[in-house]
Amino acid sequence: MIAWKLLVPVTLASLSSVVQAGRCKCIPSDKTCWPTESALTSFNASLPGKLIQNFPVAAPCYPGPLNDSVQCADIQANWNSSLFHAQFPTGYDYPYTFSCDIPGGNTSSCSLGDSPYYAVNVTNENDISLALNFAAQHNMRVSIKQTGHDFLGRSTGYASLEIWTHNLRQGLTFHNSYLSTSQCSPQEPESIESTGAALWAGSAITIGGAYTWTQVYQFAYEQNVIVVGGTCTGVGAIGGYLQGGGHSASMREFGIAADQVLEYTVVLANGEVVTANACHNTDLFQALRGGGGGTYGVVINATIKAYPEMPVTAAILTIVPQDGNDDLATFLDAVATWYETTPMILEANLGGYAGWAAWDGDTLLAPKVRRLESAFGGFNRSIDNVQESMAPVVARLSSFNSKGMNVTAEYIAFPDYFTYFHNVHANSMDVGQSIIMSSRFLRSAQLTNSTAVRQMVNVTAGLPSQNSFTVVGVNGGGAVALDVPNTAINPAWRESLVNNLVARNWPDTTPYSEVKAAQDDITYVKGAALELLAPDTGTYINEANYKDPNYLANFYGTTRPTLEAIKQKYDPNDLFYCITCIRSNYWYQEADGRLCYKDS
Repeated sequence: MIAWKLLVPVTLASLSSVVQAGRCKCIPSDKTCWPTESALTSFNASLPGKLIQNFPVAAPCYPGPLNDSVQCADIQANWNSSLFHAQFPTGYDYPYTFSCDIPGGNTSSCSLGDSPYYAVNVTNENDISLALNFAAQHNMRVSIKQTGHDFLGRSTGYASLEIWTHNLRQGLTFHNSYLSTSQCSPQEPESIESTGAALWAGSAITIGGAYTWTQVYQFAYEQNVIVVGGTCTGVGAIGGYLQGGGHSASMREFGIAADQVLEYTVVLANGEVVTANACHNTDLFQALRGGGGGTYGVVINATIKAYPEMPVTAAILTIVPQDGNDDLATFLDAVATWYETTPMILEANLGGYAGWAAWDGDTLLAPKVRRLESAFGGFNRSIDNVQESMAPVVARLSSFNSKGMNVTAEYIAFPDYFTYFHNVHANSMDVGQSIIMSSRFLRSAQLTNSTAVRQMVNVTAGLPSQNSFTVVGVNGGGAVALDVPNTAINPAWRESLVNNLVARNWPDTTPYSEVKAAQDDITYVKGAALELLAPDTGTYINEANYKDPNYLANFYGTTRPTLEAIKQKYDPNDLFYCITCIRSNYWYQEADGRLCYKDS
């Protein structure tokens, strides 16, 4: 076994908590089911040599056999880097709590907390099959992690066996004209002539494993094509992002990221490796196109559509208080009016993102001062054309120039989407701290309800020192609104124009009493204000509140019954579990961390 032994104290569950006839997942204190050293040694030999006993990333900073001042200094220097954390099986960008923080943080001792106990450093499909079979044999909880960039804690789990896909990389392949591995075409079989994915005959890229969007974008650019992917470029391309839907700076033009998937290769809970596309395992294909990651199987590759590269013109619109102006009410009036203009922006065939904050702070994804920034792209359009399209929007907001605000619009032509995206939208969020968020899809009728929008803005703006911020995806309509077959996207997303996210983040030195207050504020105040504005829509499942008491309806909408049936078919014993995922409501976690099935 790889000798990454945990050499700091870990509190094991009391032996008095007994597994009830397989109704609970096994934990280390369960001597009847937890794998013995002999079993672990044999399992490691079968891989071979890829089994890791996990330790916290910051363990070298604490007393014990792993203590190493040089390693600790390197960990401290890179603590805010997502790429750094991705190199570790237990490296998570935004954990609920830090059970092993760096010195000066919120912990004085070091333990694994809710991180997986073991990890398998998988590099091929056979490794995954062996790991899943081993977990099932020993009734172990399973978690799946690539980069660990998840806001909901879905890639971790106490005492779990982790499928760590970070080193599963079998290449990026460009297809000038797509033909699926199973010869899926409009003629074969004839019954799927109306199925969108089967009809695609354009270019495509197969992402053969754990590549990030940084790597996929560069590869696509070298082929002179565009792919629909995330704005946070360090995110894994084929994991939770793609399987959970995936919003993008190019989605109004080409569709939601999940719509782009032509084919998956998947390792099922029973260890079988299957192809899922518009011809084969179509129900699994549907679930993996928007129904959430970590739930139906382990995806080892995905083939996605690619589009010819083209120039893009950006419209940059900002609202900033004039020097010396501290008039919050007028700023929020301007923000509310900006929301009312978003249908006009989309009708002008522009799409993009905005961020705003009402108070100075250290926000992760929005301005750190009182300000609204927005950027929209027009594909294959000139500066004059985009400026003309934006004129009614600018005119609507220009009255605030005489009320203490500076409303400005700037237009920039880029030679291609790659350059536009990396100059305007691409970001790499700082990590090593915690965040909670709530998001809501907003339809046109809700965005143009002046009174209701102003009330929502007033609540989500927050108070000084709350570190509240809002990010708005203004990219609905267009290709997003198309009725794409074989997807599990919440239908409310296709009907909406905007995805509005409100969040609070805090440093790892924040007392837990304040953390709890921030979580409650997002759940019951700011998130509730969004739901009050749009009670009949839903939430983007990858940027959502893991404490949402109504998550099943908000996350999955009317797709939930279909997804539950697919989950039951491909994973009848719930080997795959993650918080807020499909069928997670059938399980609960005991105080000792044990995951148990609900009797009713």
